[in-house]
Amino acid sequence: MIFSLRSYKHKLRLKLGLVKEEIHFYSHPDYNGTNLDKWINDGIKGYRQWYQPINFGNINAHVTTPPNWKPDPSLDYDYGLGRWNSIITRNLPEVANKRILDVGCNVGLYSIELAKMGASEVIGIDRNLDFNHKSNFPPKQDIISQARFVKKALELKSGTTYPVRYYGINFNDYEKLRALGRFDFILALNVTYHEYKDSTFFIKTLSEMTDQLVLQISVGHGYPLSKWANIPKHVEMLVNCDFTKIEIDCPVGYMNPMIIAKR
Repeated sequence: MIFSLRSYKHKLRLKLGLVKEEIHFYSHPDYNGTNLDKWINDGIKGYRQWYQPINFGNINAHVTTPPNWKPDPSLDYDYGLGRWNSIITRNLPEVANKRILDVGCNVGLYSIELAKMGASEVIGIDRNLDFNHKSNFPPKQDIISQARFVKKALELKSGTTYPVRYYGINFNDYEKLRALGRFDFILALNVTYHEYKDSTFFIKTLSEMTDQLVLQISVGHGYPLSKWANIPKHVEMLVNCDFTKIEIDCPVGYMNPMIIAKR
């Protein structure tokens, strides 16, 4: 809720012309084999937006918030493994040996966690500098470059290779989405409603690629996102896509309910 309120205020300032539209240009160079910790720290500083926190062992990338994008460790739990462990994992289908699509993967925290749980392949998709969410927030940044940096850093730190790949795909480029093939299930956390009226076509396309959708929405947004970021609208869209079993996990007072749809 704290992040949503700050985001709303920042978007209002943009709309009123009080601040300029931001584009965060940055792409981290490849690791050159020397001073791994410095390479990781430089990457953390270079990528201003950290919607998900990452623990690199002895180094942490904390959640950052607008308008100044300063680290706020108090948000790490809810935007990181705290949320993953408290509500997401209990709503996941079987992960081991499954092919999974992580829509709106952001910096890839949950893609990596799925790989750790034994997924045979995880594909993460999100925005890069060529396009952004319809809501145009957060500001443009090469999230895919950032996710690849995180994956490489975690692999170097752990000595493990994860079966994860990331692609920059516009969520309304339905042909590119379909070209990714079929998945055992698709994870889409706090992302579908950012396409506004195109959320209907977005979810319909995802439904053609799997028989199981695991969604999360944020009900703390103001208008116009609130028109789409709500449970009834998502249930309506899922029913129209012929999902016959829809489950909702919405603890009292929790602002990010899960919606699980199966055929």
